[in-house]
Amino acid sequence: AIGVYTGLGSDYSGGTATVEEIIESFPEDIPDGAIIGGHSSNGNYVTPNALAVILPELYEQGYRFCTVSELLEYKGVAYDELPIHCYISRIETLSDGSAKVHTQRNLYLDSWREHPEDYKLLAFTFDDGPVPAKDTRMVDLFTKYAGSATMFVTGTQCKNNGYESLQYAINNGWDIGNHSMTHADAHNGKNPTDPAYTELTYDQLKYQIVDMNTLLESNLKMADGVTPYEVALYRPPQIRTTETIFDICEEENMPVIWLS
Repeated sequence: AIGVYTGLGSDYSGGTATVEEIIESFPEDIPDGAIIGGHSSNGNYVTPNALAVILPELYEQGYRFCTVSELLEYKGVAYDELPIHCYISRIETLSDGSAKVHTQRNLYLDSWREHPEDYKLLAFTFDDGPVPAKDTRMVDLFTKYAGSATMFVTGTQCKNNGYESLQYAINNGWDIGNHSMTHADAHNGKNPTDPAYTELTYDQLKYQIVDMNTLLESNLKMADGVTPYEVALYRPPQIRTTETIFDICEEENMPVIWLS
């Protein structure tokens, strides 16, 4: 599986992040080859508004922006060889005296097969779309800096909001990844009758993953407007994974991309 170096704060649906908080919390000196996690789904424009400030600053610092697939192609390594580094961010002493270790998943790769000029590459990712107006604005922001990114979308959002913004993203060099058919874990704990993503059966998970691929591939084309789109990346809802999920993704030849 492939980890994420940092995120854009609580910019998800129901999150509390403001534009200012996202900008202020965005780390400095991000390593070359890092993957950045964000969301399309929040009910306002905090993410694109924050990106309108963050992207030009990063560009000025020598960063360039690409899709996850492009990042891995530049690395020239197999998906299952990619390292996930876990760092201890803090150790909390609980009320019973025991210790809870908080870790942060980080990914950065320091050996390149090839690299575009002398720039540092970042792969931004955005979950829970499509949200057409916001997605289109983010695509235009990245295009302004000759870059692209990756969206991980759900079937529910596709059926509600259509595919036009996703096709627009593809036509501008973006990747579209699978974020499950219904984002089942979004309801875990809210409705006791809804099973957690990790409690789904093999057939239920095939629906969430394989049928979602079919849904996207039957409604999207490659940028040439003719070739059916092929989904290559999967990000499980809320990082819920089991051996069955990994088995299905292996059957589909889809690497698992962490976070959200």
